This record gives sequence, structure tokens and C-alpha cells, in this order.
Amino acid sequence: MLLKQFVIFFEINPLTPNNMKKLITLLWIFCLTGAYAQIVSPGNGSTFTFQDLASDPSGAVVATSAGYYRLSQDLTLSASDTLVIDAATKELFINNTLTITIHGCVVCAPRTDTLLVTSNISNCNGDFYDIRIDNADSCVFTDIHFEYGNNILITQSEATFERCEFSFFSEQCIKYINASPVIEHCFFHDNQQAAISSGANVTGSPVIRHNEFVRNVRNNVNQPQINLGPGIAGDTIVIEYNHIDGFAHMSGGIAIANLLNISNTVAIIRYNVVENNRYGYTQNGTNIFAIIEDNEFKNNNLETNPLNGGSGISIYGNNTTCAAKMRRNLVTGNLWGVTAIYYHALDMGTADDWGYNCIYNNANGGTSYALFNNAFSDMTAVGNFWGSNDSTDAEEVIFHYADSTIYGEVSYLPVLEIEPDILAFSVWYNNEEEAVFCFSEQGDTLLFYAECVAPPLCNVVPTITMPLWVSCSPDPSEPQCFLDHPVVYTLTTPDGRSKDWVVAVILGGDVEDFEPLLVSVSPNPATFGQIMLHNDFGQEIFVEVFTLSGQRVYANGCSAGQTVISTSAWGNGTYLLKASKGNRSRTFKVIVNN
Repeated sequence: MLLKQFVIFFEINPLTPNNMKKLITLLWIFCLTGAYAQIVSPGNGSTFTFQDLASDPSGAVVATSAGYYRLSQDLTLSASDTLVIDAATKELFINNTLTITIHGCVVCAPRTDTLLVTSNISNCNGDFYDIRIDNADSCVFTDIHFEYGNNILITQSEATFERCEFSFFSEQCIKYINASPVIEHCFFHDNQQAAISSGANVTGSPVIRHNEFVRNVRNNVNQPQINLGPGIAGDTIVIEYNHIDGFAHMSGGIAIANLLNISNTVAIIRYNVVENNRYGYTQNGTNIFAIIEDNEFKNNNLETNPLNGGSGISIYGNNTTCAAKMRRNLVTGNLWGVTAIYYHALDMGTADDWGYNCIYNNANGGTSYALFNNAFSDMTAVGNFWGSNDSTDAEEVIFHYADSTIYGEVSYLPVLEIEPDILAFSVWYNNEEEAVFCFSEQGDTLLFYAECVAPPLCNVVPTITMPLWVSCSPDPSEPQCFLDHPVVYTLTTPDGRSKDWVVAVILGGDVEDFEPLLVSVSPNPATFGQIMLHNDFGQEIFVEVFTLSGQRVYANGCSAGQTVISTSAWGNGTYLLKASKGNRSRTFKVIVNN
């Protein structure tokens, strides 16, 4: 089709601190029928806003009211040009089928509200607007609600989305090709396909952090809400602190695939809650290494045929370069717990580095499946909880070489035993000192007595250290008044065993023959991979060190005097050091900064 081109030049004032450059050149291209038009920025370093565009007589952007704009033609932001989305812009209405193409830079000014980008929702064909970020300069989109779009495609560009909302898209919301977008504190809901996606033959290592995904893949196709291809060699895919809640029985949670053996993929999957999907997490292909830690994969059981899905975690490898390391994950309520298929290199815990995964109550067809090693590869799964403290019960829910010689063998002993115990209890004051407790056991309860000078014991939140996966009622984060009456804490294990712990505070002077433990720690924070325990009590004491989630990393007797304790294997962070002798104990917060 022949095209006529009309070039119109507009002269504007130069940039001043109070006056941003407006668009210098607008290029309009019309079909003879008048059915197609677009506006293209000049690519000469210009900066403009939607208010600038609306002031242009071309009519491509119209201000329907103050801060409300309507785009009626395709818009291209050329390289070197900048579009500033200021706080005065309240809404951008994009006519259906239009495309915004970005080669330049997009900047969002700080705002206290949310900009709405929308289109004609009455379009029954769902052919809404498209946004293309193609070989662009750095673009940052903040506090924008994108709704009723087709997709946002990012190609070989740096793009960041912060505090944005994506809803009612007809395709994938964000799709990338050879790019690594950063997506943080966003909300994806009620979209027809995946929230975030990439192709099988392209690379990208996105950062997906602190987002909410709810009711995506509404067209009920076999697709996860986060659907990623191979990562970029030397970079890392990061998916952490997200909540991913399903809707349709064919929608999955998270998937990473390298089916064409492109590049080497490294992924960190941690601190996510993935629930009510067809499956929780799956990786498929070759040259993938994933660290999967501290996640919750719950009730991913929407698949109606368990032969087609329903795993909390699934590792499907074409060879043993499909590798994953699993630590401290909760996997429950799925049709299958963990499934390993064909080949893999799956590490769920070793003798020196326990897994601490809690995998229980995953079943279909009346049979419980905690781990199904339906693969040629052997694997280690030491130090995990499989539904009880009995290793015989673990064998019943782990399917491997012992069940059929076509499966790889699983080394799972010893199992992680969980008891409803309080490992350490402290009331802190001045954020430095702790109340000193002695205790005596009476039946199924444990009474604590505090030796306190004058700490505030009303409206305080204690530090209660419990084994990993044990729940507590009332919530330990709830403030209590320990002077009014005893507080009963009920601790419950995943398999339903519970125990009541009664915390009764009695001032030390009322406890006969009470002698506080004279123990201290230095330096704190710990540096150079060690701490010094000063035992001035005059007798040997027993010392335990726990993570805040209840994992014991150290246990040993310490004689009177000074004892050096190595922290080099613990990792940086906050720990609780508990020193005890008979019915007395004292707990310290220890900061490790190796």
C-alpha cells in the first residue's frame, strides 16, 4: 500500500530547571484510507510529558480533563528521548489495538496515588493495547495500574516495575526476550495467561521479588503463573518473597525450562508461598541449577488427573545437569510431594548438611507420596520430616529403588524428628539484656521462673525458639503480660502432637537457692569466625546455639573459664545462644558477621 508522509516541525523553548523540553519533531504517517497513524519522537535527546503531547495540535494525545489523557494513535519513543510520567498524570486511556513502542527512557516521578493505564473494556475480542520496550534505555515504571492490555514485551532492554498492578490482560502481562527485568512489589491478578513469561529459545534472568499473583491463567491452559525459559549464563534468576495463588485447574505456580540446552541457568527460589495451583514448582530440561529454600508449597492439587501433575516440587531432567538443592521447604497438601523424573541431581539433604524439609500429607488415590524418585538417578534426602518421627513411616511414603529396581535409590536416614518443645525462652529488655530463667517440669507443662532486676514484664513480646515446623498458639509475636497470670503456649507438630508450656514469672527472690548463671559472650557481634564464651559460674554448663527458626547449629559442654566457639560454618545472621545448668538457663542474642 502506498503511504503519504507529512513531517511537521515545532519550535520550542530550550530546557530550563522549571521547563522540560517538549517534543521538537512529530512524524505522522497516514494510510491513504486514514486507518493508520502514528507519532514518533525525534530521537534527539528531547524530554516530554503527556501534557506536552496533549498540547500538540496533532490530536494524537487529548486531555479529556486535567491529568486524564487519551491516546488515539500509535506512539514510538525514539532512542535518546525521555518520557516523564509525572504525578499530575492520573489516567492514560489507550484506544484498542494501539501500540506504544519504547526505544528511549521512561521515568516515573514520585507520586502518592496510582496512575491507571487502561483501554476499552467493552471490546469483546480482547484486542487491547500493546507496549513494546525494544532495545531501550533504562526504563522504570512505578505506581502504575495496567489493565486491559494484550502484553508488555521487553526485548534486550533494562526495565523495572515497582508497585505496579496488572489485571485483565488478554495474554501474558510481562514477556521478555533476551532481557532481565526487575519486578518488585507488584500485583498480578485475573489475567488470561501467565503473569510473567519468556520463550523457550531466548534467555533472561529476571528478579521477581515481593509480588502477589492471584487468579492468573484464567483461560485454563497448561501454563504456570510464572513461566520462564533459560537464564543468562553468569547471571541468576531470583524468585523470592512472592505469594502465588492459583485459580484454574490447569494453571501452575512456577516453571523454569531449558528444553533446547541454551546457556546455563542458575535460579534461586526462596521465601515464596505457592498454593492452590495445578503444581507448585517445576524445572525441566538441562543445565539448570536451582536453590529451592524456605518456601511453602501447599495444596497444589487442582489437577484432576494425578498422572498429569499435582506435585509440590517436580524436577524433570534430560540428564544430571538438571540439578536442585532443597532446604527448609514445607511441602503439604499436594497430590505428590516431590517428584524426580528421568535424570536429575537432586540434593534434599546430606549427612553434613541436613535438608530440614517438611514433606507430609501429600496424597492421591488413597496413597501418600512424600517423595517419588521416578528416575534413573540416586539422590540424598537426609534430615527431613516425612510425617512422623518413625523412619519406618518414612519408607512408606518414599518411592525409590526399594520399591522397584527401575527407580534410583534415596538415602534418607536419619530422618528429622520434630517435638513440640520450647528450645529457648527469653524476655528481652533494653534490647540488650534478657530475663534469666530457671525451670522445672511438671507433667506435660514447663514452668519458667525469672530472675529480674526490674524488666518490664507486661505488654512484652518474648523470644520463643521452637523446632522448625512447630506451630504455636497464641502466636509468639503477640504481646503478653506475664505478671498478671501464667501464659499457656500450646506447641503442635505437623503430625498433630501437641504440648502445653506454662510460663509463670516469679521474681528471683521468691525462688529458694536460686543462683543465676554468670555467663557472657564476646565479641558480639561475632567477627573473625569465632566467639568467646565466658563461664564465671564455676561449674561446667551446657551450651546450645539455635537459628531463629529453631535449627540447632552447636551443642557442647563448656567448662568454667573461657571457651572459644567457632562460628565460621554458621553463616551471617542472628542466633540464640542458650547456656543451661540443671534447672537454670540463660539465653543470649548473638550476631554473627564472619
